[in-house]
Amino acid sequence: MLIHQEDLAPGVARFAFPDIWKEIGSTIIETIDDFYDKPVAKGFYPHFNEMTFRQAVLSVSPELNVLQENLQQLTNEYCTIFLDKIHLLSFPEIDRNKLLYALSLSLGYPTPTDPRIGKLFWDVKPRNLPAEHFATYSEHSDRADLHTDTQYYLRPEKYFFLYVVRAAKCGGGKSLVCDSREVKNRLLETDRGRKAYEVLSTFKFPFRIPTTFTEAGTVNSVKTTLAPIFSNEPFIRFRYDTLEKGFQSCLELNVPKAQDALKVFLDVLENMGEIAEYYMGDDALVICNNHTALHGRTSFRDQERHLIRVRMNEQPMFPKPAFLATA
Repeated sequence: MLIHQEDLAPGVARFAFPDIWKEIGSTIIETIDDFYDKPVAKGFYPHFNEMTFRQAVLSVSPELNVLQENLQQLTNEYCTIFLDKIHLLSFPEIDRNKLLYALSLSLGYPTPTDPRIGKLFWDVKPRNLPAEHFATYSEHSDRADLHTDTQYYLRPEKYFFLYVVRAAKCGGGKSLVCDSREVKNRLLETDRGRKAYEVLSTFKFPFRIPTTFTEAGTVNSVKTTLAPIFSNEPFIRFRYDTLEKGFQSCLELNVPKAQDALKVFLDVLENMGEIAEYYMGDDALVICNNHTALHGRTSFRDQERHLIRVRMNEQPMFPKPAFLATA
């Protein structure tokens, strides 16, 4: 179904996406409406019976099953795939989001963006925040260094996608992507790198949770997760600013062997030639395997830039969050 266009870097490629919505879009929208009885919930909050709901949506058309199989295969082979156009511009916002919801179901079970409200869709756009707020990359317009999503949770989601509602018209906000399997290969080429990899895969580094994603969501809420950077699952978790904040909160872990290994890792990243830099226009979509892809973006000036992010797990969430009791 997805047609390969070009490889942009090891593990990163562009694909063409056919316009499947003309034939099945209205049926998908009706199916989603049948499962939600509150307008505010349509396509934005997880259904309390996720498995039945997902099966019903994916059963709308054989094309969705083909897409599901195609995406599962490609996101194991590639860490990231770019789709320049997914043909949603002609739909009203609410219907567009329902079709994005269906697309997320082809990758797994979408997860709540935060532990309090629980919306499935996260608007990636600049925000006005308090001075002490530990902002995440999706809340400002500065450069986002290479990282994985939800590295500060014990079990980061396997997949996420970003849909471009409005690209930055200043030309900034370009996507940066690197396959972490290539990073490991570079580390293992030298004695120094192999020693660093041993630490990176055994030492439990402190990742501080950004303010927005803590349970309290307040500036004085300081929470950290301890985990190695490399492991079996996820293959990698990394984000420098959450580590930096984590070391400030956990001074006992700020030891020379951890800092030395981290420096070697950062040196490898800085000198990687296999980083894709790609500008996504309106209606584009990028899908990442969050367990293998390191992603980021260049800075941008256009404060109207707007993306939608959805994260997916391979299995439904158990136990169910408390907010689903009233959904």
